[in-house]
Formats: sequence, structure tokens, C-alpha cells
Amino acid sequence: MDAWGNTLSPYWQARGAAFLMGSPFSFSGWNTSTWIGFLPISVAPVSSNSCVKAYPELFRRMCDDPGPECEMIYAHKCVGAWNYIRNQILQETRSALERWAQLNNETIPMFTPSEMVMYDRCSEETTIEHSEYGPIGFSAFKCIPKTVTVLYHVYDKAQTTFFCDVLRREQTKYLKTIRPDLIIINSPGSIWQDFAKLVYAPYVLVIYAGSSFAMWASLANVGHVWIPPLYGGMTPDVGSNYHWINTPVLNLSIGKKFNFTKPRDISGANKLIEWLRNA
Repeated sequence: MDAWGNTLSPYWQARGAAFLMGSPFSFSGWNTSTWIGFLPISVAPVSSNSCVKAYPELFRRMCDDPGPECEMIYAHKCVGAWNYIRNQILQETRSALERWAQLNNETIPMFTPSEMVMYDRCSEETTIEHSEYGPIGFSAFKCIPKTVTVLYHVYDKAQTTFFCDVLRREQTKYLKTIRPDLIIINSPGSIWQDFAKLVYAPYVLVIYAGSSFAMWASLANVGHVWIPPLYGGMTPDVGSNYHWINTPVLNLSIGKKFNFTKPRDISGANKLIEWLRNA
């Protein structure tokens, strides 16, 4: 089960729907040895002594207007359910990660208050040819707080490509010009390590649009997160520490508009880098 983002999407959407209806939640169970197997498979409804037992009007709104691209299998494209249960997402994700780590001799990552994780999802299939995925403009780097002195660049090393390598070098070069004080450390790890870094870092900047993996991990973060909007430009309120950033995305539509093609040499890569530098 490597597609953690897409696996978690229908789960959290169903959990959110049950919460809004004041109904219990249950399903047959997980078929995985990962930390996800420690997420609850049954949850009681809102307690009877709660001031508000259910939110049927919000449930109806979810059914009527879940977003322009909502589909349950990719429920991170939907709004109206999961975005009302961020506390549960946060608490239960952390609990499951920590229980799994303890049983599997893994260490929860630790950070100092001046450290930040920067995540990208660059890969062969997400470069130019996907309507949802894509790197975001370099202007997003202005989100990095002045108090941050160490930046961990997290990515999937197994998915890297010629363009991804060029892009990361250019991002580092650009960052060094605007923040010469920053120490930038490439930090690819296992899928568990990368997910956990997004959960436990004091600051997170997601510099690649379209990643449900990054979204579900960062929703469990108690620090500050900067992340591109959901599909269709949706920006549901999930807390004051979760910042949606409207930085342009180099995706399929931009590729068509400017007649960009997937770069195979440095000349082709530089055309995309120039666009990102100015976006």
C-alpha cells in the first residue's frame, strides 16, 4: 500500500460524513501492515452529552455542493466532510504513527523550532502531463519564516528524474540568493519517514500541487503549514495554522498554454525553470 494519500481520502471523508450525521462509523478493516492499520475501524457517534449531536445541514450541503471535481475514490477533491474533523485526523494520525513506530523500532522524527520541511512530489508522471500535479512558482519560498534556519527538502528519491534533479538544484540556488542564511539539506527517506516528517516538523512548505499524501500528513501537523489549494482551487478552513497558497502551478494547462514539453535536456528544463522563477 504505497498510495497512502488515495487510501486515506475515502476513509477520512467517510469519517467526516459520519461525524456530521451524528452516526457511528465502521468498516471491515485494513489490509495493511503499515501504520494506517492502526487507524480506528469503528468510531462511536458524538456523545449524548454533547451540546451539538449532529450537523445535518452541513451533511446536506456536502451532498449538494462537495466541489467541482469531487469523487469518493479521490475524496481529497471534495469538501464538506473531512474538513470538519481535523482534530480527529490530527490526533488519530499521530497515535497510529507512534504505535506503529514503537512496534517496528522506528523513531519519530524530532526537530528544533528553527527547522522546516519542504516537500515536493516531482516524478516522471507529474511533470507537465498531469492536470492536477505540478511544481509551484518560486515565489512560494517567501512563505518560509525568517526564524527558519534549516530547511529539509523531502522527496521520493526513487521517483526522481532528470528534470526533478535540475529543478531541485535550481530551487536551492534560488533560495540561496533570497535567504543566504538558510542551511538546505536534501532529506529523502522511506515513505514512512517522509510522511512522519510532514506530520512532526514545526513548519511545512509543500512546493508541489496535487499531493494527497502531503495533505493528509500535514493536516496532522500542529505547526504551520503552507500548501497549494485543493483541486478546483478550494481552500476550506481547517485552522489558522493551515495556509493555502495561491502560487501558480506548472501543470498540463500551463504546458499547453506555453507549448512546453517534458524536458529531456538542459535547454528544455531551463524553459520551465524560467517560468517557475517568474511565477
